[in-house]
Amino acid sequence: MKQGVDYIGVTIATMCFHPDGKLLVVHRTTKCRDEHNRWDIIGGGLEKGEEFAEAAQREAYEEMHVRLTDVQLIGVRNVLRTHDAVQTHWVCVMMRGTVTNPDDVAIQETEKFDGWKWTEVNDLPSPLHSQFMKQLEHYQSWLKKA
Repeated sequence: MKQGVDYIGVTIATMCFHPDGKLLVVHRTTKCRDEHNRWDIIGGGLEKGEEFAEAAQREAYEEMHVRLTDVQLIGVRNVLRTHDAVQTHWVCVMMRGTVTNPDDVAIQETEKFDGWKWTEVNDLPSPLHSQFMKQLEHYQSWLKKA
């Protein structure tokens, strides 16, 4: 059985910020699950028994060798979409955090990513993951309330 296809998947999507306010974005390879050759944020599946903040920190370290502080929940989205003619269903837990070691960024999962960069949120690279702008909109709404 396949997560997100045969049953609802739960994913953590984390906006990782440099202390100067820039956002870490990663470039997906043709070997990642979907959305090949697109820019995205760090994310991955929630593991059994794991808190949301723990998952965000784990994924950030596993994918890009970064440590996070000030990890906060910014929202939850129900993501229903069709990708490559397959209906998928994910619950996306949206997080944000500040990178404590921005000079140590290094791709750890080379089969999934082939590039990364720090960028301003008003100067994003393209093409973006199909869910990226929805994540950014939630983050901006959360900022206004915080």
